[in-house]
Amino acid sequence: MPKTRPEFWVPKLKRNVVRDRSNEAALRDLGWELLIVWECETRPARREELAELLCKFLQHG
Repeated sequence: MPKTRPEFWVPKLKRNVVRDRSNEAALRDLGWELLIVWECETRPARREELAELLCKFLQHG
Protein backbone atom coordinates (compact mmCIF):
# COMPACT_ATOMS: atom_id res chain seq x y z
CA MET A 1 0.00 0.00 0.00
CA PRO A 2 1.42 3.41 -0.88
CA LYS A 3 2.37 5.46 2.16
CA THR A 4 1.36 8.80 0.67
CA ARG A 5 -2.21 9.93 -0.04
CA PRO A 6 -4.06 6.90 1.37
CA GLU A 7 -7.34 8.84 0.94
CA PHE A 8 -6.74 8.52 -2.81
CA TRP A 9 -5.12 5.09 -3.05
CA VAL A 10 -7.34 3.00 -0.78
CA PRO A 11 -10.61 3.74 -2.63
CA LYS A 12 -8.88 3.54 -6.01
CA LEU A 13 -7.39 0.11 -5.31
CA LYS A 14 -10.72 -1.14 -3.95
CA ARG A 15 -12.47 0.01 -7.14
CA ASN A 16 -9.80 -1.76 -9.19
CA VAL A 17 -10.51 -5.04 -7.38
CA VAL A 18 -14.26 -4.71 -7.97
CA ARG A 19 -13.71 -3.80 -11.65
CA ASP A 20 -11.26 -6.68 -12.20
CA ARG A 21 -13.61 -9.24 -10.61
CA SER A 22 -16.49 -7.99 -12.73
CA ASN A 23 -14.42 -8.15 -15.92
CA GLU A 24 -13.16 -11.64 -15.08
CA ALA A 25 -16.70 -12.87 -14.44
CA ALA A 26 -17.92 -11.36 -17.71
CA LEU A 27 -15.14 -13.06 -19.67
CA ARG A 28 -15.78 -16.42 -17.98
CA ASP A 29 -19.49 -16.06 -18.77
CA LEU A 30 -18.47 -15.71 -22.43
CA GLY A 31 -16.52 -18.96 -22.20
CA TRP A 32 -13.01 -17.59 -21.81
CA GLU A 33 -10.42 -19.21 -19.57
CA LEU A 34 -8.23 -16.70 -17.81
CA LEU A 35 -4.64 -16.64 -16.71
CA ILE A 36 -3.57 -13.71 -14.59
CA VAL A 37 0.09 -12.76 -15.02
CA TRP A 38 1.47 -10.24 -12.57
CA GLU A 39 4.14 -7.79 -13.71
CA CYS A 40 6.64 -9.27 -11.24
CA GLU A 41 6.26 -12.63 -13.03
CA THR A 42 7.56 -11.11 -16.27
CA ARG A 43 11.01 -10.21 -14.97
CA PRO A 44 14.00 -11.89 -16.62
CA ALA A 45 14.83 -13.85 -13.45
CA ARG A 46 11.45 -15.60 -13.71
CA ARG A 47 11.40 -16.07 -17.49
CA GLU A 48 11.59 -19.87 -17.43
CA GLU A 49 8.94 -20.12 -14.73
CA LEU A 50 6.61 -17.89 -16.73
CA ALA A 51 7.24 -19.86 -19.93
CA GLU A 52 6.32 -23.07 -18.12
CA LEU A 53 3.16 -21.49 -16.69
CA LEU A 54 2.09 -20.23 -20.12
CA CYS A 55 2.75 -23.60 -21.78
CA LYS A 56 0.70 -25.45 -19.16
CA PHE A 57 -2.14 -22.95 -19.49
CA LEU A 58 -2.20 -23.14 -23.30
CA GLN A 59 -1.98 -26.94 -23.33
CA HIS A 60 -4.88 -27.21 -20.88
CA GLY A 61 -7.36 -25.85 -23.43
